[in-house]
Amino acid sequence: METNTSQQNEKTAPSVHNAYRPNRVGQWLKTILVIAVFFMLSFHWMPDHGHIFPKEQLSLANTIISNKDVDQLIQRHNEASGFERTLIRQEYIHKKMYELGVIFERVEEE
Repeated sequence: METNTSQQNEKTAPSVHNAYRPNRVGQWLKTILVIAVFFMLSFHWMPDHGHIFPKEQLSLANTIISNKDVDQLIQRHNEASGFERTLIRQEYIHKKMYELGVIFERVEEE
């Protein structure tokens, strides 16, 4: 014959301390992650040139711009016809890179 003591009842009875409590650290990490993603989507990052500048609109396009991306933009500009060059120069990313001095027009001497 077994008897239950008060200690055994406390071990088996549901405890108020064992109730579900949200993980505060997890909530903070999620909040920081959301803020970081929003920040990343809001800016163009150029680690090779040390520049960060705001985007025209939130997107993943051109979030991180490497030297290779700059070279591709220059090549696309150089291979374009006159009207296409004008359109490329009107693109936001081209204007900002020109303002920052990352790209520039070559002046040919005659």
